[in-house]
Amino acid sequence: MKKRILAVIMAVCVSMTALPADVRAAEDGAVQTESTQAMETSSAEEAAVTEEASETENDETGTEENEDDTPQKVDPPENYEYLAFEWVDAHVMELNERCNESIAQGLSMLEITAAELPARESWPDICRELERNGMENCCCTDTGITIDFTQ
Repeated sequence: MKKRILAVIMAVCVSMTALPADVRAAEDGAVQTESTQAMETSSAEEAAVTEEASETENDETGTEENEDDTPQKVDPPENYEYLAFEWVDAHVMELNERCNESIAQGLSMLEITAAELPARESWPDICRELERNGMENCCCTDTGITIDFTQ
């Protein structure tokens, strides 16, 4: 999905450079308008979700917020999917070669050490991304990620 989105963006960028300057300016204005509308819609949806969460919290605790209480914003958990995508994209050819060498040597698994990997929190996403790239049976361990060839 992400690769398709990137391909579409690249195609649009390439096609935009071939347009006359006046048409390009009109297209840029339309894109900015659409981006603004999307951001406004996203902000409105986020506000509705926040309001619903606040109401649910008040219902559960039986207390209401006072006017002088400022709502505390809770940061959403980090999303490591993009980091995982980028890391796997940059290392997929090397990992493929290492897997082939390990199989040729008769090994049953390949371990990617923690020193080779980005943040530990990204490892589950990296495993999922590796599986999307055909390296099945990946699992996180204390020392890194293991790709098992036997299953």
